[in-house]
Amino acid sequence: SRFSSIAGRYVYQDNKGLSEARNTGSRHARSEWILPLDSDDMLAENFIRAALDSVQKTPDLDMVSGALQKFGTNETKWLLNEYIPLRAHLRNQLFYCCLYRKSLWEKVGGYDQSHPWCLEDWHFSLKCQAAGWNVCLIHHPMLHYRTHDSGSLFQEMSKRWIVSNALHQTMLPRYYNLTMILMAHQTIQQ
Repeated sequence: SRFSSIAGRYVYQDNKGLSEARNTGSRHARSEWILPLDSDDMLAENFIRAALDSVQKTPDLDMVSGALQKFGTNETKWLLNEYIPLRAHLRNQLFYCCLYRKSLWEKVGGYDQSHPWCLEDWHFSLKCQAAGWNVCLIHHPMLHYRTHDSGSLFQEMSKRWIVSNALHQTMLPRYYNLTMILMAHQTIQQ
């Protein structure tokens, strides 16, 4: 099988944020497929096999995502139902830890470094959708996502959600109507 060996590679750079970290990793990747994983999270035991099985069954896939199991201070599951393209701009439906083609990352220009406070993955998935991707969802937990009492990037983003979401909307005007974008600009100016 062409997926018989999986290798990792470590690339050091100064902290330039999540988007640039993911872009640097993707840029240096030597394989056709990329799988971002934050240092405090873990892949479920069967994620890679299940994702690669999906790719082998449907060779034109561009991305594979799975459900999430939290651990640490919160141990709830976030299950995926189906990806609904018409609702993708209203709520992020995928997790950051998706297996995706490097060619897809190149096609959409990677992660946007100007995107603030932990919404870069949602922004990336919307750009992928606009590029005509083919995505597959695995409906059982594939990622173990560590939760913290305080100090996580997600918690920081949650504190700034109104402004973060407003910036997100102004950066993707194709998904939001003029009224929403004008309201987003007002939110940012306040």
